Amino acid sequence: MRTEFRPARLVLGLAFLLAAGLYLADLAGADDIPWWTVLPLASGALVLASVAGLLGYGVRRARRRRADPAEDPPPAG
Repeated sequence: MRTEFRPARLVLGLAFLLAAGLYLADLAGADDIPWWTVLPLASGALVLASVAGLLGYGVRRARRRRADPAEDPPPAG
């Protein structure tokens, strides 16, 4: 069994790891990072993750459709 690649989870995970790293750097005294820095970072990560999720869904759907066209319902309309 093979698991599907989920790019949205990768994008979100990397963005929140970056946010955690920024806060750890602030805690260690290396940088002076404002507390609100995570808000634009998180919102940007959510937008990028939604785009990556939609693209990943489209790719998986196209692969499924190419693999077995008999299982897809006919287009509506």
